[in-house]
Amino acid sequence: MQLAVLNMIDRFEKVAQVSIEDKNELLKQIMLHMRPAYYRIKYSMHLSEVDITRQQSREVSSIFYLVKKSIRPLEDFFKKSISDTEIFYLALFFGSHLLENNSSLLRKKDPTAVIVCTNGISVSLLMEQTLKGVFPEVDFVSTMSLREFYAQDVEVDLIFSSVPLDIDRRYFLVKDFLTDKGKMQLRQRVMNETVIGLDETSLAEKIVANVLQQAEVDDKEKLFFEILKLLKDNTSENAVIDNEANHFDQLMPKNGLIIEENEVSWHEALERLSQPLIEEKMIEPRYLTALKQELSEIPPYIVFRNQLALPHTEPEKGARGVAMSLGIFKKGIVAKTGETIHFIVLLASNNKEKHVDALLEIMDLAGRDTVLSDLLACNDKSQVWRLLRLYRINCWG
Repeated sequence: MQLAVLNMIDRFEKVAQVSIEDKNELLKQIMLHMRPAYYRIKYSMHLSEVDITRQQSREVSSIFYLVKKSIRPLEDFFKKSISDTEIFYLALFFGSHLLENNSSLLRKKDPTAVIVCTNGISVSLLMEQTLKGVFPEVDFVSTMSLREFYAQDVEVDLIFSSVPLDIDRRYFLVKDFLTDKGKMQLRQRVMNETVIGLDETSLAEKIVANVLQQAEVDDKEKLFFEILKLLKDNTSENAVIDNEANHFDQLMPKNGLIIEENEVSWHEALERLSQPLIEEKMIEPRYLTALKQELSEIPPYIVFRNQLALPHTEPEKGARGVAMSLGIFKKGIVAKTGETIHFIVLLASNNKEKHVDALLEIMDLAGRDTVLSDLLACNDKSQVWRLLRLYRINCWG
């Protein structure tokens, strides 16, 4: 079992493309946990199910997902699948260890919120799904009854309620059923009154429109994004300029975006995506050779959210810098596990830390169905660049 745990840790490093410091200490801590976990897993003595989506902020959710992608050696040892609850507790060990070693895999939390609803389970679930759609940047940690809310000392940034609350803190009264207009009005109000900041995208568009009425502008797109960046830097309550951040769209060269209408094979896709990185001298041709040798087809460990593949290999096999290329394949490529993959991001990194921010952004993007649908519908590269930059600025700064 110790060998299986060690293989899981090695696989975690491979999936996340990071180096874990003091690996023996992490192995020791997990083995202590695995003594009682061994009998639970072997004899299906499950713990109470953990609501993963509500218990985790974005950074912990990413750790959980990376552990889940790395769990195969343990499942092979037990000859059975391991529940999300057990994986969640393993993720806590990884997260704690990474935190102690100041890993850049751990990021600042999203704004958090609770929902207070008194109209039954069905209405509560509908309200929760509606608010999550209106505020994708907010981590909704719980939906509770009025009695539960008053009984708990809730520490969150935002409170939404379907009934008036007798509290001194600011909260937002929300109707059970919101129209599209009501959703827009609620978002605007929350954006203008809370720590999330102003709705900078809409404001930037208005500023550009006003500027165009007064002057001629050669590059409207550039003006829009410069204003948007300026607004976000100025209105973010806790803005920190981080010159070390490497966003995924900033790691893509100008020729690193491919839109392919025709059917292509997996290896043809790797060739197409490698070419711009070879031209930019970010990888050597042998990096592509290594990818083809190691990835005869799309393996499960490089597929995120069943939608996006992230092929990569060790830096020693020809990575000369940190870069990415993105392919949108309209007809899709079938993975080993049967999913049809329309998005492939080729990653090259000769630095175990520098690509981590971009990796987390790609993982998050893989779970954004609406953004991916919009990207898949694009036929023009400038449209894709605009959507990618808007997504990145709005979600990551």
